[in-house]
Amino acid sequence: MSLSTCVSFYLCLLSETAQTCNRYLKTQLPTNNPSNDVLKTLLSLSYLNSNEKNLHVSCNPCQIGKHVKHPFYSSTSKVNSPFEIIHSDLWTSPVSSLSGIRYYVLFLDQFSHFLWVYPLRNKIDVFSKFLQCHTYVNTQFGKHIQSLQCDNVVEYNNSQFHDFFAKHGIRFCFSCPYTSQQNGRSERMIRTINNAVRTMLLQAHLPNTFWVEAK
Repeated sequence: MSLSTCVSFYLCLLSETAQTCNRYLKTQLPTNNPSNDVLKTLLSLSYLNSNEKNLHVSCNPCQIGKHVKHPFYSSTSKVNSPFEIIHSDLWTSPVSSLSGIRYYVLFLDQFSHFLWVYPLRNKIDVFSKFLQCHTYVNTQFGKHIQSLQCDNVVEYNNSQFHDFFAKHGIRFCFSCPYTSQQNGRSERMIRTINNAVRTMLLQAHLPNTFWVEAK
């Protein structure tokens, strides 16, 4: 709300009729609450009389109207056995490794927190690494992956994955587009892995190009 608008309003309060002021309140103030600086200026010009140090006007519609998205709530999903839900995500490194690797994909079991991490040269290798993970689970644990929680991106949402999942009865759980918070377990694990990698590289005084070896 500009200073001129504020002055106009308070002059209205002093000189105009109640009907005019009420109309001004309904049409101007709900979307133009004055800032603290503007109120201080009005106070210095003697348009206001107040002993309050903090004159900031705050209303619920203004607070809600400035929100860009709704808050995200913690997941309430529960699992009762291993491999009911596997969380997965793909990370792109800003630095290529010495062997030319730029990516890694992770698969995290929600029940046991058992983790698989596979370095990748190309993003299209995500499906082949999932097959390795799926085979390992079948062979070593005698279990079947029941669902995969991942971002709704082409590396997962493609014909190879859909055909394989339909054949083996695996369910997709995609996050909404541009909403990585819904894949929070994988995102947090990526942060944990990258923090550990940076720490080991710093401890060993090695350049970032050794990030694959540090994993």
